[in-house]
Amino acid sequence: MKEENSSKTKKCNICEAIKNLDEYYLISGTQKTRSECKKCSISHDREYSKKVRKKYPLLEAERRLLNRKNTADKVFSHYGEFCICCNENNRIFLTIDHMENNGHEHRKEIRGNGLGHNFYLWLIRNNFPNEFQTLCRNCNWGKFRNYGVCPHEETL
Repeated sequence: MKEENSSKTKKCNICEAIKNLDEYYLISGTQKTRSECKKCSISHDREYSKKVRKKYPLLEAERRLLNRKNTADKVFSHYGEFCICCNENNRIFLTIDHMENNGHEHRKEIRGNGLGHNFYLWLIRNNFPNEFQTLCRNCNWGKFRNYGVCPHEETL
């Protein structure tokens, strides 16, 4: 690792270009810079990640699935593990409902798609706001189609 102009520039070990020190990542916990520039470092990390995913595809898929399951577990353990309208408790049928019927506006506000896993992450990051409840997909859809009232409630 050869440094040029002592403190302002440095030669990248991969592309061999002389670059300013602000174009290098710092080594964690130190004030020293890594031996490769940010551009080469990012490229190297991407290639390494591709190799690992190719070599261990199930591990990556399992990790993602487990992460999604853990996120959903946190959300449903807070909001309830059954539909508050019809008492359905099969997790496959459960979803989180915007009690104020403002889901469309809220998804725009969240940015991205605001659906499923991203929405659950938003709920966790925002300390489980009170404007949400657990409904099964039938009750949630029925509420949407029936101007904010689940058809089960209408017949009670």
